[in-house]
Amino acid sequence: MSKQTRNLIIIIPLALLAFWIALSPQAIELFGRTIEFHLGLDLVGGVQALMEADVPSDVPVEPSSMETARVIMENRANGLLGVGEATVQLAGDRRIVVELPGETDPEAALSVLGESGQLEFVEMGQITPQEALALEGTKIVTDYPVTPEDIPEGTKVYHTVMTGSALKNVGVQLDNLNQYTVAFELNDEGTKIFRDYTTAHTGDYLAIVLDKEVISIPVIKSPITDGSGSISGNFTQETANDLAIQLRYGSLPVPLKVVESRTVGPSLGEDSLRQSLIAGLIGLGLVMIFMVAYYRLPGLIADIALLFYVAITISLFKIIPVTLTLPGIAGFVLSIGVAVDANILIFERMKEELVKGRTLNQAIDLGWSRAWPSIRDSNFATLITTIILFWFGSAFGASMVKGFAVTLALGVLVSLFTAIIVTRALLHLVLDHIRIASHPRWFGVHFAPKSNLDIIGKRYYYFLISLIVIIPGLIALALWGLPLAIDFTGGSLVEIKFESGQAPSLEDVRAVYADFGYEDAEPRSSGSDALIIRTKHMDNATNNRIVEDMSSQFDSEITILRFDSVGPTIGKEVATRAAGAVALASLAIMLYIWYAFRGVKNAHRYGVSAIIAMLHDVLVVFGVEAILAHFLGWEVDALFLVALLTVIGFSVHDSIVVFDRIRENEIHARRKPYEEIVNDSINQTMARSINTQFTVFLVLLALVLFGGSTIRHFVIIMMVGVMSGTYSSIFNASPILVVWNNREWKTWFHRKKKPAQA
Repeated sequence: MSKQTRNLIIIIPLALLAFWIALSPQAIELFGRTIEFHLGLDLVGGVQALMEADVPSDVPVEPSSMETARVIMENRANGLLGVGEATVQLAGDRRIVVELPGETDPEAALSVLGESGQLEFVEMGQITPQEALALEGTKIVTDYPVTPEDIPEGTKVYHTVMTGSALKNVGVQLDNLNQYTVAFELNDEGTKIFRDYTTAHTGDYLAIVLDKEVISIPVIKSPITDGSGSISGNFTQETANDLAIQLRYGSLPVPLKVVESRTVGPSLGEDSLRQSLIAGLIGLGLVMIFMVAYYRLPGLIADIALLFYVAITISLFKIIPVTLTLPGIAGFVLSIGVAVDANILIFERMKEELVKGRTLNQAIDLGWSRAWPSIRDSNFATLITTIILFWFGSAFGASMVKGFAVTLALGVLVSLFTAIIVTRALLHLVLDHIRIASHPRWFGVHFAPKSNLDIIGKRYYYFLISLIVIIPGLIALALWGLPLAIDFTGGSLVEIKFESGQAPSLEDVRAVYADFGYEDAEPRSSGSDALIIRTKHMDNATNNRIVEDMSSQFDSEITILRFDSVGPTIGKEVATRAAGAVALASLAIMLYIWYAFRGVKNAHRYGVSAIIAMLHDVLVVFGVEAILAHFLGWEVDALFLVALLTVIGFSVHDSIVVFDRIRENEIHARRKPYEEIVNDSINQTMARSINTQFTVFLVLLALVLFGGSTIRHFVIIMMVGVMSGTYSSIFNASPILVVWNNREWKTWFHRKKKPAQA
């Protein structure tokens, strides 16, 4: 049994399982697990909040305390929602990110989650009913968890008899007066403490205190010996339930505050999901048509493998599970274009071998073996950027950034499997059983135009073209700069839709915000019936009040499509970490290239040359962003960083393929001049570079046209970067190697003087 036959025996059942999981519209029970899609907030609506330990920055927070807080908040969230869809994760060493899909009241939800929930039964002694009534709702100082010696002199300190740690069960019930109370049952230790204290202090007042605020002060009318009681305090059913949830799941070991929150309306999420699916199907169709048209039979087989790729990847999204966000879906759609990259590399090498007169089987085997180093090194460069993106997203609980990183990384790994294993096995299957399929015309050999451009000889012309492209962007950056979104500066942004069908004037909207003290409000149109308003930092409650006021003034129902609020400290930290992410990605890629080419003389030159070409693409992206931001009102946000880092990965990805061919040709053509080796290498990989980027461009075009406005800015920047990366990998990266090899900079500034005339 041949190796390819053995591979097919594995591939076919795997493919059938993948298609079954991927295409099933309902949840599947498999191996004791429920397999289904997990959609992010931007697709189903809901609330995301980043909560930070509310202690001074120089005070360390124990990791165990943050983990305990995470578990308690997760229990509270699931208890609050009644389902297990809430996501609560640590983000760094002082933060917790909370996602509540479908939550429509973010203010109330975050209040319940973020309250410390520290219950205390506090000794009040013999006080009058008037004094007891005056204390209700006030803050007091107790000796828990500190000792009186730690409290400033002159402060009245009340003694804590017992804390909420003694609670066993908590629930909501109605008392004899039909009022809601929070009933509780104590554990054995708490029952003994309560029995002894109430027996000794019958007739005294006992305060019930939550987070140092007095809820109620009942009188101990008789000893409580059975370990049960109730908390009353003019509760509604909702407030009684919220308190019960806080007490049921324990108190937070460290106080938390909301430093960033994002709210997405369900209607915006539904539209985004539908548009993304349409864009994905169109992008997939365009790539498949191109592969068949250009590569014929191998292209058709690559399309079948591409369908395998889609099914396997979607199945993994369900099985892992991956929480799909809008950028995450964009990353998956983008990976469809990337998925055929390895196939294109292999097919181009196969065509080269066929043109040289190799037999078909020889061409297939050589194509795979000789393309593998380029496939390995170029895809690893992309994986480096996804790892850094995931690190960046994890630090700030940015699920959209993490979602893009995860889906793109999975796409790269699965595409390697389908290209190296699936495509090869299917190709051998067809050739072994269909004799006509072995004819060269089925392999697109006639579509193998030999490029013979003198790129190295005209390298300075191409450098000049790069300069001409970059300079307008640099001028725009100097004149207008880059407007930063609230992700980097802090602040709030709300997108609203007027159900009347017509948004009011920007001046009228600005006046409403000014009435609430937000004179800095910057409204802009987002269609005839929608507005996007940016302001200084505000909370959900204030935003809701302003929207209600606008609804009344402009006589129109208003739907909040999304609301983002980022604290100024977080904004500055994100900006710093973003710059670090770009620098780290550049350094990591340069070091990897240096390592990958370690067997080549002056291996460090490859890494540095790739980074210089990559900086060309970064400058192009920044310049285009500055121009478009000025004329279209765009802002640099976290998704722009995602696009930039992805462009960096793709730029180096292309350069590595050319470098790998240079390395190969240096070994087999040592007697040729270095300029000729490099020029031949560029021409030999030209078709691959253009075709790969063309497939990526096709899926990006589908996302721009059909993927919706939410990610259009992100995708357009990606398109600019892909086009720039294609140019720089061909016309900049390798020519820089030649300039370095020849040390041409010595002649730039030191021209030989003409001999003096006699």
